[in-house]
Amino acid sequence: MLTHEGVYSNSAVADGWTDPGTAHAYPFAFEAYRRLREAEEKPLPRHQLLGCEVDRHVWRVWRARPNARVDVLLTLRHDASPRIRRIVAAILAAIRRGHSPDDAIRLTAKRFGLRSARVRTCLATHVNFDLRREDLAPWATAAATSLHPLGDWL
Repeated sequence: MLTHEGVYSNSAVADGWTDPGTAHAYPFAFEAYRRLREAEEKPLPRHQLLGCEVDRHVWRVWRARPNARVDVLLTLRHDASPRIRRIVAAILAAIRRGHSPDDAIRLTAKRFGLRSARVRTCLATHVNFDLRREDLAPWATAAATSLHPLGDWL
């Protein structure tokens, strides 16, 4: 049978507890625990893991992007059924009337008696899109029209 003294024979553990995952000893007092945890080295946030050069480049590129106008070219697969074509037409009409894309999909799904998740799946499988910048000349190459933030790095 263990006694109280047998459990806390180590003086470092007597004043706190040990985290089983890391084997770090922490005090029972909250203020001391908080100070100790704040002093520990923490991993960098995700946006800082790539380094300063990448961060600066992305910031410059993203800052310049809002000035460029972009056309979105939607294309349906050639084997899309007439019902899918009507669903896409209804969604585009709702967007033209001022609805957000999410609302347009939800309203169109309700009108056709489908769940919005089903309509999104149909859109993902039957509709392709391409982004084209208006400020580029028509003879520009497809590589130059890439709008991926790191596109010119790849």
